[in-house]
Amino acid sequence: MRRVAAARDSLVLTDGSFDPETGNSSMLAAAAVPCLVGLAGPLLLALIFEPSLLKHPQFVITAVLIPALLGATGIYVYCVLVPGEVCGVMADPVSRTLHIMQANAFASRTYSLPFDAITAVRAISGYDRDGYGERRMELITRRSEHILLPEGLTQAQVAELKRMLGRA
Repeated sequence: MRRVAAARDSLVLTDGSFDPETGNSSMLAAAAVPCLVGLAGPLLLALIFEPSLLKHPQFVITAVLIPALLGATGIYVYCVLVPGEVCGVMADPVSRTLHIMQANAFASRTYSLPFDAITAVRAISGYDRDGYGERRMELITRRSEHILLPEGLTQAQVAELKRMLGRA
């Protein structure tokens, strides 16, 4: 867990996959290369094995634009339906808001909750993807939403977050 110094005495906790200053996620760069290869690869292979396709530019344009449209539509739907895991939180005591950063392989988003909307910060026990036991922290909102915080938070960071939220 990385703590990033921010202006106005705010507390920023991130798992390292998201940069709160720029809003960029390192997972985005990892997904870009396979997407570009998947779109350009078949076209390049077709042009290598059948160079006469260059005489028909409408085929080349169609072969690139149709898959790009389908791929972009699929990625958009995926990003809307699967917003991703929480990769960082930023508590701003001046505006009394908690900014929650989520990222998946293609997009990142940040949304805000007022401190008053958070009823508790608690530890839960669970299992990771490999079956090992883990202890994670979660926020509970007034609407009974459970927001799982990023992995790797220390007790000191959780105590400081609780203090800022007024739940210490």
